[in-house]
Amino acid sequence: MWVPDSFFTALLSGRISSLRDEMGAIFIDRDPKLFATILNYLRTRDIDLSVDIRAFRHEAEYYGIAPLVKRLMLCEDLCQSSCGDVLFYGYLPPPCMCIYFVSTFIFKKYVDLL
Repeated sequence: MWVPDSFFTALLSGRISSLRDEMGAIFIDRDPKLFATILNYLRTRDIDLSVDIRAFRHEAEYYGIAPLVKRLMLCEDLCQSSCGDVLFYGYLPPPCMCIYFVSTFIFKKYVDLL
């Protein structure tokens, strides 16, 4: 499992006791829709944002899935931000030094004229 020290690693290692039915299935008394979303995240690392983000984060906290909790907290912050709901990932190159030298040269010539 790629998420260490989660509910699932503790459950499967035996650190958490569990009840199994006659087929050997483990019963986990949680919301089945959110549980399916959690399992899908563990399989694919993709987040399904069609569910309630706050409830989804609560489940991720319950299961101890720290990377998911961090991502969902970011999603909540973006949803509550007054800046809108568009993310901008870009790269701004450092300013060109030639512009600095040209503007400095022009400024010095202007000062010399005064």
